[in-house]
Amino acid sequence: LAEVSQNAGDAPFAKVLITGFGVVNDSLVNFAPVGVFRPFTEYRVSVEREVLGELADTGSSWVFSTAARIADAGTGETVSNAEGTLTLFFPPNSLQGGNGEVAIRVADISGAL
Repeated sequence: LAEVSQNAGDAPFAKVLITGFGVVNDSLVNFAPVGVFRPFTEYRVSVEREVLGELADTGSSWVFSTAARIADAGTGETVSNAEGTLTLFFPPNSLQGGNGEVAIRVADISGAL
Protein backbone atom coordinates (compact mmCIF):
# COMPACT_ATOMS: atom_id res chain seq x y z
CA LEU A 1 0.00 0.00 0.00
CA ALA A 2 1.32 3.44 -0.91
CA GLU A 3 -0.11 6.96 -0.59
CA VAL A 4 0.29 10.47 -1.94
CA SER A 5 -1.65 13.62 -1.10
CA GLN A 6 -3.96 14.79 -3.89
CA ASN A 7 -2.30 18.21 -3.59
CA ALA A 8 1.23 16.84 -3.90
CA GLY A 9 1.65 17.48 -7.63
CA ASP A 10 4.24 15.06 -9.04
CA ALA A 11 5.35 13.74 -5.65
CA PRO A 12 6.01 10.00 -5.53
CA PHE A 13 3.86 7.55 -3.62
CA ALA A 14 5.15 6.72 -0.13
CA LYS A 15 4.81 3.26 1.40
CA VAL A 16 2.17 2.78 4.09
CA LEU A 17 2.40 0.04 6.70
CA ILE A 18 -0.58 -2.30 6.80
CA THR A 19 -2.20 -4.34 9.55
CA GLY A 20 -4.94 -6.96 9.75
CA PHE A 21 -3.68 -8.82 6.68
CA GLY A 22 -5.62 -12.01 6.09
CA VAL A 23 -7.03 -14.32 3.45
CA VAL A 24 -10.64 -15.55 3.43
CA ASN A 25 -11.65 -18.60 1.36
CA ASP A 26 -8.43 -18.40 -0.68
CA SER A 27 -9.96 -15.59 -2.75
CA LEU A 28 -10.48 -12.52 -0.56
CA VAL A 29 -7.55 -10.61 0.95
CA ASN A 30 -8.16 -7.95 3.56
CA PHE A 31 -5.93 -5.40 5.25
CA ALA A 32 -6.00 -1.87 6.59
CA PRO A 33 -3.41 0.89 6.91
CA VAL A 34 -1.72 1.31 10.26
CA GLY A 35 -3.62 4.33 11.55
CA VAL A 36 -6.42 5.54 9.27
CA PHE A 37 -7.06 6.39 5.63
CA ARG A 38 -6.41 10.12 5.36
CA PRO A 39 -8.80 12.48 3.53
CA PHE A 40 -7.80 13.81 0.09
CA THR A 41 -5.23 11.10 -0.39
CA GLU A 42 -4.64 8.81 -3.35
CA TYR A 43 -3.74 5.23 -2.47
CA ARG A 44 -2.16 2.57 -4.66
CA VAL A 45 -2.53 -1.11 -3.80
CA SER A 46 0.04 -3.38 -5.45
CA VAL A 47 0.00 -7.16 -5.27
CA GLU A 48 3.01 -9.08 -6.57
CA ARG A 49 2.51 -12.02 -8.94
CA GLU A 50 3.87 -14.44 -6.34
CA VAL A 51 1.08 -13.50 -3.93
CA LEU A 52 -1.59 -14.24 -6.55
CA GLY A 53 -0.38 -17.79 -7.12
CA GLU A 54 1.53 -19.80 -9.67
CA LEU A 55 -1.11 -19.40 -12.41
CA ALA A 56 -0.82 -15.61 -12.42
CA ASP A 57 1.14 -14.06 -15.30
CA THR A 58 1.59 -10.68 -13.63
CA GLY A 59 0.87 -8.85 -10.43
CA SER A 60 -2.02 -6.45 -10.05
CA SER A 61 -2.44 -2.90 -8.81
CA TRP A 62 -5.21 -0.35 -8.51
CA VAL A 63 -5.61 3.20 -7.27
CA PHE A 64 -8.36 4.81 -5.21
CA SER A 65 -8.73 8.16 -3.47
CA THR A 66 -10.38 9.36 -0.30
CA ALA A 67 -12.42 12.49 0.40
CA ALA A 68 -13.68 14.48 3.38
CA ARG A 69 -15.67 12.71 6.05
CA ILE A 70 -17.91 14.21 8.72
CA ALA A 71 -17.10 12.55 12.02
CA ASP A 72 -20.45 13.31 13.71
CA ALA A 73 -23.37 14.68 11.68
CA GLY A 74 -25.24 15.34 14.93
CA THR A 75 -22.82 18.05 16.01
CA GLY A 76 -22.24 19.55 12.55
CA GLU A 77 -18.93 20.16 10.87
CA THR A 78 -17.09 22.18 8.24
CA VAL A 79 -15.47 20.36 5.32
CA SER A 80 -13.35 21.64 2.44
CA ASN A 81 -12.23 20.31 -0.91
CA ALA A 82 -8.67 19.10 -1.42
CA GLU A 83 -7.53 22.43 -2.88
CA GLY A 84 -9.06 24.43 -0.04
CA THR A 85 -10.99 26.59 -2.53
CA LEU A 86 -14.43 25.58 -1.26
CA THR A 87 -15.63 25.18 2.32
CA LEU A 88 -19.07 23.92 3.32
CA PHE A 89 -20.63 24.13 6.77
CA PHE A 90 -23.13 21.44 7.70
CA PRO A 91 -25.22 22.55 10.71
CA PRO A 92 -25.94 20.01 13.46
CA ASN A 93 -28.33 17.25 12.33
CA SER A 94 -28.49 18.61 8.76
CA LEU A 95 -27.42 15.29 7.24
CA GLN A 96 -29.87 12.54 8.01
CA GLY A 97 -28.81 8.94 7.50
CA GLY A 98 -25.83 7.99 5.39
CA ASN A 99 -22.35 7.21 6.59
CA GLY A 100 -20.85 10.69 7.02
CA GLU A 101 -19.07 10.78 3.68
CA VAL A 102 -19.25 14.00 1.72
CA ALA A 103 -18.24 14.29 -1.94
CA ILE A 104 -17.47 17.72 -3.38
CA ARG A 105 -17.56 17.70 -7.17
CA VAL A 106 -17.65 20.26 -9.94
CA ALA A 107 -21.13 20.38 -11.45
CA ASP A 108 -21.79 21.22 -15.10
CA ILE A 109 -24.45 23.95 -14.92
CA SER A 110 -23.88 25.35 -18.42
CA GLY A 111 -27.48 24.52 -19.43
CA ALA A 112 -29.07 25.79 -16.21
CA LEU A 113 -31.20 28.93 -16.24
